[in-house]
Amino acid sequence: YVLYYNETDVTDEDKDAHETEIEKDFDIEGVMVIDGADYAIKGEKETESEEGESESECKFTVTLNETKRLVVKQETETEEGETETEFVYSTYENGERSTFKYEKEDGETELEFTLLKDGNMQIFAFEEENGAIEVKIGGKGGAKKYTVRIVEDENGSYYEYESANGKIDKDRD
Repeated sequence: YVLYYNETDVTDEDKDAHETEIEKDFDIEGVMVIDGADYAIKGEKETESEEGESESECKFTVTLNETKRLVVKQETETEEGETETEFVYSTYENGERSTFKYEKEDGETELEFTLLKDGNMQIFAFEEENGAIEVKIGGKGGAKKYTVRIVEDENGSYYEYESANGKIDKDRD
């Protein structure tokens, strides 16, 4: 994909002269090229900063056809040297929605996929923390949770899966 866009500054300048916070707002308008075809985009971008911290959010919508659109959102927050970044990609078509979310903060990574189809929602979430991966799978019938670890022994490495009830399975493949 290639994205061409213009940002128009729409910042409200009615600020108190004694404020240390700086805010900037932009409207976004342009074209996204996908496999040689042009698709209109519209969106907005907001930034805020003051001593020691900053936040930014950018959100735009790509109209793919009369019934399908893609919404992309990026948020970044920095405070005292720590940065949290989140990307959310959502497609909407004929009452169905699928969303992919990626978040990274302090060396931890979270991935989440959500699907809303025929009034039913399914969620698949993965969170990496302390060398293990938490896997959550949920839907109309409830949710299941697993912990996956890579374990090393004298024969090499293998995956160890632990379910919420404490049952542990091992897989060398």
